[in-house]
Amino acid sequence: MTSDPSEPAPAPVDAPVGATLRRWTGWPLWAAIATTAAAVLLMAETRVDAPASLPPIEPASSLAPLPMPSLPVALPTAAASRDMEIEAPPPESMQLCGGDWVRTLPDGSLDEAAMVALPSVRDGMTRIVTRLRSSPDALGKATALLLDLVATASMGAQPARDDTAKCEAACLQARIEDERRERANRMEPLVRLAIETQDPKVYALAYRMCPQPIEAGACRLLSAEQWARIDADNAVPWLYLAGQSSERGDHAARDEALFRIGAAEGYRTYWLVATARMIDEAAHEDALLVPAQVLAPGLVGIEVAGASPNLALLTRACRDVTLDSDPNRWQLCSAAAERLAERSDTTIDRMVGIGMARRLGWSDERTDRLLGEVVDSRRAESVYGRAADPRIGRDCVAARRFLTDLASRGHLGEMAALRASLGASAASPSDYPRIGRLERERREASRRAEAASTPAVRSAAASAPVEAASEPATRTAEASASIDSVR
Repeated sequence: MTSDPSEPAPAPVDAPVGATLRRWTGWPLWAAIATTAAAVLLMAETRVDAPASLPPIEPASSLAPLPMPSLPVALPTAAASRDMEIEAPPPESMQLCGGDWVRTLPDGSLDEAAMVALPSVRDGMTRIVTRLRSSPDALGKATALLLDLVATASMGAQPARDDTAKCEAACLQARIEDERRERANRMEPLVRLAIETQDPKVYALAYRMCPQPIEAGACRLLSAEQWARIDADNAVPWLYLAGQSSERGDHAARDEALFRIGAAEGYRTYWLVATARMIDEAAHEDALLVPAQVLAPGLVGIEVAGASPNLALLTRACRDVTLDSDPNRWQLCSAAAERLAERSDTTIDRMVGIGMARRLGWSDERTDRLLGEVVDSRRAESVYGRAADPRIGRDCVAARRFLTDLASRGHLGEMAALRASLGASAASPSDYPRIGRLERERREASRRAEAASTPAVRSAAASAPVEAASEPATRTAEASASIDSVR
C-alpha cells in the first residue's frame, strides 16, 4: 500500500490526499552563514533618538562617508551550522503519518520492510494489541488474540518452510492434519473467551476460525447449535446447520434449518468485525494510523479465511423442488432464498440466494431487481481487496480515509457499506430491474458462446490431450471471473 508516485513533488502542507515523493537538496553552508551574519547585523543596529532641531540638509557630495560600525560579529561554528541545517529526507522517500520518512523502491512503491522496521510503527502495533487486550469488551479481547498472530508475522517472524516438492500424497496429508491440530491449539484462548462470554460476535469469530470439521482441541466445545441459541434471530448459524445436516443425510434437520433461515429477522455474518474493532482502537491517534494499516491486511486475511457455511449443499437441496411437486419444501426453500437474496450482508450470499430463487421459478422481474442491486453496489471500490495495494497513501488524511472505509465493512456489513460508499452516485432502486436484466442477458450470452465452443474444445482435446488437460483450470478461471464481475 503506497502512494501514487505520479503526484507533484514537493507538496505543500495542504496538498491533496496521497503520499508525496520528494527530492530534497540541502542549503549550501556558505548561504546559511551569510544569512546568519546579515541577521546579526540587522539585530545589532543601535537606536538613535532624533535631536531637538535638525540642521539644514547638505548636498550629498559634501557629506563625508560614514564609517562602518565596528560590530563584534561571531560567525557560527561548524557544529552550530549543522544544527541550523534542515534535516533532509532521503532523495526518494515518502513521509508517513507521524513524520517518519521511508524510502521508495524503483517502481515508486513504498519499501514495506523498511516501514515495518521503524521503531514508531513497531511500537504502534504493540500499543494497539496491548490496548485491545486490556479493553473491557469481549470483542476487543478477541481481536487482540487474533492480532497476536498478525503482529508476530508483520514484525518479521516467518514460519520455517519445508520442501513440499519431495513430499508425496501421504506426507502432504499428514502435514495438513498437523497444521489443523496446530491451528486448533492456537485458537484455544479465543474459544475459551467465546464460551465464557457467550458474546455472539466473539462466538461467531471463534467458530469460524476453528478448522472445519471440528475434531480436536478446544474447538470441539463450540457448535453451530449453541451459536444459534445465543444469536436467536440470526439466520447465519442455521446456514451452517443446514449444510451439516445435508452432509449427514438428515433431511428432517435440514428442513428445520431451512425453516429457521426463512423465519429469522436478521442475517449477520459478522464479517470483518475484528478488523473494524482494531481500527476503532487506533482511529483517534495519528501515531497509530500507519501501524493499523500494517496490521489490517493480516487481520482481514484471517477473517476472510474463516470457515463458511456449505451453501452448495443448501442450493442442491432446493435445486429440483417445484411448487407442484413438493409445495411444503418449495415454501421452505423459497423463504430461505428470500433471506439470502434480500437480507444477506455479503454480496456472495446474495448471489447464492438469487441463483436459488431462479431455480425455484421466481419471475425474471423480481430476480433482475435483486441482481441489479448487487451489480450496482459492486461499482463501489472494495477497500479490503486493496489492503496491500502499494499506491495507498500513508499520510494522515489518506490513512484515516482508508481505515474508515475498511471499518465500515465490519460495522455495516458489506452490502450496506458498498451502498454507502456510492453515496449520491448509487443507482435508483427503480433502475435495478434494468441493470439486472442487462447483466442476466450478458451472462446468458456468455453461456451460449461457451456452449457453442464445446464441440471444438472436445475435438481439440482428442487431437491434443496435453493442451486439453489445462481446460478445466481455464473453465474454472473463466467462471470465477464471470462471478466476480457480478459480486
